[in-house]
Amino acid sequence: MTRVSVTLAVRDVAPWIDEALDSVLAQIGPDDEVIVVDDGSTDATPALLSARSEAVTVLSPGAIGLSNARNLALDHSTGRLMAFLDGDDRWAPGALDRLVAVLDEHPEADLALGRTDEFLDSSVTDPAAIGLRTPQRDALGWFLGALVARRDITDAVRFDPDQPLALTGDWLARLRARDVHIHELAAVTLERRLRPGSLTTDATAYREAMLRSLRTNLRRARTG
Repeated sequence: MTRVSVTLAVRDVAPWIDEALDSVLAQIGPDDEVIVVDDGSTDATPALLSARSEAVTVLSPGAIGLSNARNLALDHSTGRLMAFLDGDDRWAPGALDRLVAVLDEHPEADLALGRTDEFLDSSVTDPAAIGLRTPQRDALGWFLGALVARRDITDAVRFDPDQPLALTGDWLARLRARDVHIHELAAVTLERRLRPGSLTTDATAYREAMLRSLRTNLRRARTG
């Protein structure tokens, strides 16, 4: 069985996808796989992914939405462990080995979660003018790219297509509701890019999406 399946769901990430994939391919081994779902890109992303076809599996279903794209990647994966990355972020050096080692050393853990360093995209000269906050360093990494999960977790809890903005927070909330054991690492495992146009750039929309997710999960808890 494949050791780790690394999955990426991407759309219009041509300026950054090579850097993201380089950070993954530098860390995986012969028993790992990389699956990229192109969620209807209209820029040069498909061509860049095609050039990587010997190293990664590329699925091109059209624009199906981020949650559906992540679920499709999971459907095509074969790993006993699941890892994630956004197409504009990158793994910190040594991240995969650290996360996998935690799960190997702690069989009671369902998910290993590292910390996150944020950085401004090189195109940003005045972050305040475009509504970007100051990057955070060594923050608790509640992002998919900062974690590795056992396969039974991702089989049991899928991504919700009704939560396109709060996708990660909603997924983690439903994991916690199942008493999933999360082992936190002190090490940085994700380097997260802050840039204009990303899904979480619009702070108001993102906050409203998180509130909707919270209300949904509270209803689930009451009726479950």
